[in-house]
This record gives sequence, structure tokens and C-alpha cells, in this order.
Amino acid sequence: DALAEMVSVAAPEALAASAVPLAGPLIRVSGERMPGNAKASIVGALGMLVVHAGAALRAFVPQLQATFTKCLKDSSPAVRSAASSPLGRVAAFAPRVDPLCSDLSGGAADIPGALSLGQRASHFVALAGVLYHGCSKLSEAARTKALLATVEVLNDP
Repeated sequence: DALAEMVSVAAPEALAASAVPLAGPLIRVSGERMPGNAKASIVGALGMLVVHAGAALRAFVPQLQATFTKCLKDSSPAVRSAASSPLGRVAAFAPRVDPLCSDLSGGAADIPGALSLGQRASHFVALAGVLYHGCSKLSEAARTKALLATVEVLNDP
């Protein structure tokens, strides 16, 4: 959590210069097997970097999307929580948002039993963020799929 705290209080000029050198190792280490609380801290720091550095991380959009999406299926609620909100922020500077929206819609409305309720909820939170931050980049078909997934989840007994 210390790295996330440092990112949150860093001056924007200093953070812009350090964002890319910090992001690469954080993405790499987030894929390692480790306890949930350690992984949550790393993903949280990466999320804080996305929130504060934003478009400076444009070169890492595919890796960020893959990292956060993979973390949504983690067994630890802390890891899922740390990944769900920043994924929506990545959509703000991603060139294409439709594939991400489609993936999250499928995860939110997944076959009951394939994902836990917490994992489905994390997909749903991330989908809400993508719709909020990347809505202007979404096609009508992607918006419709997200709406149908939402309705399906809400009608699920």
C-alpha cells in the first residue's frame, strides 16, 4: 500500500516522468503467484497509477486491460476490488473499448457456477466503469450487449 500512497501524493510532473518505468514492473509482478493481500497491494498501486497518470500509460493499454481483467477472476475479494475500478479508467484512454466491454459483459452474465457471485459482481463493477469512462467509444452493439447482460444478471434468481 505504500507505493499506492506515494503515487497518490506525487506531483503530476514527477508522476508523468515515472509512470512508464513504474507500470512495466508492476504489470509483470502482478502476474506472479502470491498471497491475496500482497497481490491486492500491487494491483492497487497499479490502479492508483492509472488514476493519477492516466493517458501517460497509453502504451500499456493492452497489458493493463489483460492484467485487471485476469484479476477480476481472482479468488481474493481484495484483488478483485483493486482491479475493478481502474479497469474502467483504462477505457478512457484505450483506442478500442468494444472488445473489453464484450468480455466484461460475458463475465458479468456468466453461467451461474462458472464464476462465483463475487467474481461476477467484480465484472459488473468493471463493466459499469467502462460504460462510464469509455461510453463515447462504444458501438451500439456493445452497448446493447452490456444492457442485455445487466438485465440478465438482475433477472437471475
